[in-house]
Amino acid sequence: MTPRNAPSAPGAPPSHESGAPERAGTRREQHMRRSTWITCRCGARWVDLRAAHCGACHLTFSAAVLFDRHRHARGEHGGCLGPATLVHTRTGERIMFFRDGQWRGPEMTEEAKAARFGRRARATM
Repeated sequence: MTPRNAPSAPGAPPSHESGAPERAGTRREQHMRRSTWITCRCGARWVDLRAAHCGACHLTFSAAVLFDRHRHARGEHGGCLGPATLVHTRTGERIMFFRDGQWRGPEMTEEAKAARFGRRARATM
């Protein structure tokens, strides 16, 4: 057995100090692996501290405002509405989409990103 701090053999995959092989993946995947997971008894897991998980229906939302929109106040304790059925009152467009394991708002266009964050929009061809 090779000591933990010994250099690896030529051509061998790089390893961490623990001896486990280094995992490839996107930056997001690498961040998710080394982040602290928040879990629920239902089995849901998430990393984002801004996320909101519903203890009644056990759906996870990317922001508290989306969580609030899926709840209603009817009845003694209120209830949950299906995120896929919620639409904008003026436009009739859906306000939530399921991506990356969470219910999220619609994606921003490049022009909206430029206006909000002060960057130039990328030219589309």
